[in-house]
Amino acid sequence: MRMFLAAALLGVGTTSAWAEVTPFTESYSSTSTTDGWSTKTSGRFTPTILNDDDNYYLSVVQNSRNNNGSTVTGTILSGKVAAGDDFTLIFDLRLVSSNNQTATELKFLDAANSGVIFSLKETNKNVTTWNINGTGTQVTLPNSSGDPTLSTVPWVTCKISRSGSLTYVTMTNKSTDEVILARTTVDGASATGGLGNITFASSRYNANFAIDNIVVREIEDGDVPVVTPTTYTIKYRNESDVEIADDIVTNSYVGAEIEASAAQTAAITYNEQKYIYKSGNTPITLVADEASNVITLIYREAATYSYTINAVYGGNIIEAVKAGSTFEGDAVPYVFKHFYNVGGTLVKKAAASNSYSASSTPTSDGEVISVEYSKGDKTHIVFLAEAEDIATLTPVTSAYLPDRFSGGKGGYAKDEDQVITTLAPGKYKLTAHIMGTASVCTFTFKAGAATIWENATSSNSFYPGDGITSDEFTLTENTDIVLVAAGGDGSSSRVTNAVDFIYIERTDIISTTLLNTYGTIASAYALDCANLPTGLTAYQVTSIVADKVTLTQVTEAVAAGTGLILKGTGGETYDIPVVASGTDISATNKLNAAVTATDVEANAAYVLYKDEFRKVTNASSVPAGKAYLLATDVPAEARSLTFDFGDATGISSIAKSQEPNANGYYNLAGQRVAQPQKGLYIQDGKKVIIK
Repeated sequence: MRMFLAAALLGVGTTSAWAEVTPFTESYSSTSTTDGWSTKTSGRFTPTILNDDDNYYLSVVQNSRNNNGSTVTGTILSGKVAAGDDFTLIFDLRLVSSNNQTATELKFLDAANSGVIFSLKETNKNVTTWNINGTGTQVTLPNSSGDPTLSTVPWVTCKISRSGSLTYVTMTNKSTDEVILARTTVDGASATGGLGNITFASSRYNANFAIDNIVVREIEDGDVPVVTPTTYTIKYRNESDVEIADDIVTNSYVGAEIEASAAQTAAITYNEQKYIYKSGNTPITLVADEASNVITLIYREAATYSYTINAVYGGNIIEAVKAGSTFEGDAVPYVFKHFYNVGGTLVKKAAASNSYSASSTPTSDGEVISVEYSKGDKTHIVFLAEAEDIATLTPVTSAYLPDRFSGGKGGYAKDEDQVITTLAPGKYKLTAHIMGTASVCTFTFKAGAATIWENATSSNSFYPGDGITSDEFTLTENTDIVLVAAGGDGSSSRVTNAVDFIYIERTDIISTTLLNTYGTIASAYALDCANLPTGLTAYQVTSIVADKVTLTQVTEAVAAGTGLILKGTGGETYDIPVVASGTDISATNKLNAAVTATDVEANAAYVLYKDEFRKVTNASSVPAGKAYLLATDVPAEARSLTFDFGDATGISSIAKSQEPNANGYYNLAGQRVAQPQKGLYIQDGKKVIIK
């Protein structure tokens, strides 16, 4: 394999006898201009002269760029140092990291404006650590993250000296004289040398810089050490001693302590196999004999891990998001959906940083990775779909940030109106999220011929959201829900307009959960007790005698605000249909409805506890949606009330103290009983219970 020579010539003295440096100084003042500085995008990151305590410097106006990124270019150093000439560059710097999208980077380019002499690039978003020249050499800049006020960021004095092919860097906190980076040679500098443009590539939010007291001059005593040149070589081998990457040969000097950087020990891919560093990075002291200056890095084959990524709710798998295999240590990117419909309940996972993309790194073969969803506040979902999954719609194909769409894409009705789904008679609300970036577009959903949802895209609609919900609409027959033709891909890389997702909830249903066999309900809507779900029965209280309440089954629609007792299975949730109106049974029903939370005085009411009514002995509040009895309807001596079932079950109840003439009572064997005791008997063809 060929060798890669990291740098070319090496200067050995404290000054350069052949340097042709044009001395340059810029210490900004009240009369300074921004000549020599420009911005790539007008109105973003505009260079300006700022002032702190009579110290003037060049920077940018944060609030003039609308939190967008841009590139600022300075040509003030261009031509001051020719390619190959030695020089020293000194300047004061304030630098602030971004918190969104690509990393912020400040670069001083070589004379050809094609390579870097010195650069600082944030190691991540919202950090104070910066990489020098894209290598493993890092420096920590004080207060350089978290959107600080620029005037509170300490000035850092940077000194860069280029001697032959070596670049030396020193960085000092100007306020405290603390050495942030002691003089060191840095890799990654262009072999061309010289000085060209300065660029500041800013990302979105917070990213900022300021520069002052710029000096370019020839190298002076003390700028660089007196050295004897030499080189060292880094070799890459696998465990079978096979070369898996080109050797790297780097210029340095005798006596330097050298080891491979983190960047130089990064994973390698060779012949479609990934290799991971294992051993060999032992520091060496360089000598004049270049052949002795060798570091051989040994790499092992990375394992291959299979993986499955699942969307999970409540410990149960909703859907397999992605499956495959990857090399050990590699992150697996994936996009996820915002919503799932789980048994009629909407479960959700919010976008992260305006994106439905994420990544996970498997740590073992066969690993199952869970993407956890949580319960939303919507129930009775009868339809949910990603727009790109609806067969009648055209998926968005643009490659511009598709992960801003739930599920990775969107869809639109391309040439003509398209049927989304068909709904049965009932009451509904439709929710949709629309995306748009290039131009305003109006999207319309119709139920038959009637418009039920209409909204236009805007600058804000390009970001993930929960969608916009329609007003309630009523269908009296099976009806197609139609998306009117609109939207499409943009002519450039940016998405023009599309629907992200759609869901429809049925609103004419009330859900209730029974904690025990019996429960109460009081709805603000009329309830259809003629069509209750299987296993659920509704009752009214038609009388209260002694310590018994008589329950009579309700088998018709009842008016809004009716109190009812429900019987079913404890722990089950039941969906009760809502209707427009129902029968007013208040004349026969002793139950009172707490449609909203209702305060009651001590001893003034009875509330249901398991399978009996108990007196409220302290001032309390009946929860919204529950029913109760007034104490004025209950015999004074009763502290609790148990149930008697009326005609609806064919069983009535009678207290022993109220027992009528015993003639005519028969046991279940058909034998006449003259003096019935407690138990179940037949009288006049009906079952009765004597207590």
